Amino acid sequence: MCFCVLLFIGSLALLKWYEQDMDAFIGILFAGSLVLLYMVWSAYRYFRPGLETRTVMLGGWTHRLYLRSRPLFLLCTGSISAVVVLVVKLLFDWMEKGSVEGLWADYFDVKFLVFLAFCFVAGAAKSYGEFASYYKWLRTQK
Repeated sequence: MCFCVLLFIGSLALLKWYEQDMDAFIGILFAGSLVLLYMVWSAYRYFRPGLETRTVMLGGWTHRLYLRSRPLFLLCTGSISAVVVLVVKLLFDWMEKGSVEGLWADYFDVKFLVFLAFCFVAGAAKSYGEFASYYKWLRTQK
């Protein structure tokens, strides 16, 4: 999963390099470096021994969904992340423009849809990583 995200970001960066769009290329490299840092931190948290604070809430709806259906868990947590980003952008655009007329035309831009897909994947990966790390830690305590 993480390799696929890095491969996607790398191919997108190479495409922008080929098109000579340096602003987009630098932005993609910056986003890719953030993704890489997050993946390294997640791998470190997953493989390090010892006690650490847990960020999962046992007994909540996400926990029950994680236990029953992992694909549905990824779909729901990713969708929540994407909707939060969409609502925040909608609020900022609404405050900037002062009305909601014609506001949705900007949301079907390819760059924004790619960003929204990235937020979907990042939110799902973050939630899944937290639960997977918790259950790995739980297995080592027995």
